[in-house]
This record gives sequence, C-alpha cells and structure tokens, in this order.
Amino acid sequence: MAEQQTLKDLVRELAEQRGLDLRGYKPTTLERRLRRRMQQLGITSYSNYLDYIRHTPSENNELLNTVLNA
Repeated sequence: MAEQQTLKDLVRELAEQRGLDLRGYKPTTLERRLRRRMQQLGITSYSNYLDYIRHTPSENNELLNTVLNA
C-alpha cells in the first residue's frame, strides 16, 4: 500500500512540478510503463525513481518517450 501511495506521489509531482501530466492513463497501464522505464535504469522503487527525476531534468523526455511509445 505504501508503494501505491508513492506511485500517486510520483504522478502528482510529475504533473505539478515537471509539467508531465500522466493522470489520464489507467493506473495499471501507467504502472506498467513506469516500471519499464525504471527497469531500464536499474531502479526498483518509485521513491528512488522520484529522486532520480528530481536530479535528472532530462528524464522527463525519456519517461515521456517510454510512456508514449509503449
């Protein structure tokens, strides 16, 4: 349950702070696509991925490519 909340936090921060609004996607679809990108980076938790995004501005584009091209 804590991991699910972190997914919501991640999606909210992407929308509010990074201008990448993914809230229109079905939760299962979004989770699958986020996990795919995280796997490519070797990141295993949403909280770690959120930290990565905060410190890597170019990740917005990479994540968007993963989500849109899935």
